[in-house]
Amino acid sequence: MISIAVILMRTSSEHFRGRVMGVRIMVIDGLPLGLLTAGSLIEEIGFAATGTLYAAGRLALMTAVVLHWRADLWHVHAAANAR
Repeated sequence: MISIAVILMRTSSEHFRGRVMGVRIMVIDGLPLGLLTAGSLIEEIGFAATGTLYAAGRLALMTAVVLHWRADLWHVHAAANAR
């Protein structure tokens, strides 16, 4: 795991290092609990249903984050939004 973090830090630009580590921490922290839950769910409802449930849950959480922080994520006066 340390070698992956070193490679990520060396290959990402200084501007994106915080973002890269934030996404990495977000993914790694949920892994053990998610795997334990997935194992139990696969036994109960099957692989396809568990995969669908996880995908729908992730999409719902992502949508909630985007709607909550929409003003911070998408500035109306940003140069990319100029017409």
